[in-house]
Amino acid sequence: MKKNVILGVLCSLFVSCASFMATDSERATRELIEQQAGAWSAGDLEGFMAVYERSPEIVFVTPDSTLVGFDALLARYRDRYPDSAAMGKLSFSDLEISDMGEGHVLVVGGWHLQRDSDPLNGRFLTIFRHTEAGWRIVVDYTLQGGG
Repeated sequence: MKKNVILGVLCSLFVSCASFMATDSERATRELIEQQAGAWSAGDLEGFMAVYERSPEIVFVTPDSTLVGFDALLARYRDRYPDSAAMGKLSFSDLEISDMGEGHVLVVGGWHLQRDSDPLNGRFLTIFRHTEAGWRIVVDYTLQGGG
């Protein structure tokens, strides 16, 4: 009987700790997404990009193309959004954050870019990996429209 009680308490503690860890990774990635929106809206492309892993292996996918590598993604953003007017104000919505285990988190949601000339919106799916620098995006699949 005593062993069953101790085992029950240990199992409860394990489940509580696992739940806390998932909440911690969710909170951390949510904060980074908010950081990204703030940096973008302030016209700070480097601040926005700081959430991506600075790696030649990150992947960015759109319906039209696949880019591999941090430098290629940064060049794409610089080309398409040359100034703060083109960047506009970014917000995210409908975030669904799931701990995938083994240091990975999946984030799905909507993005909204408010600009004077032509507002844009869409959906995205990103995978964050826990690195020495913290949580960083390693895969980004972004769709325009439908957000």
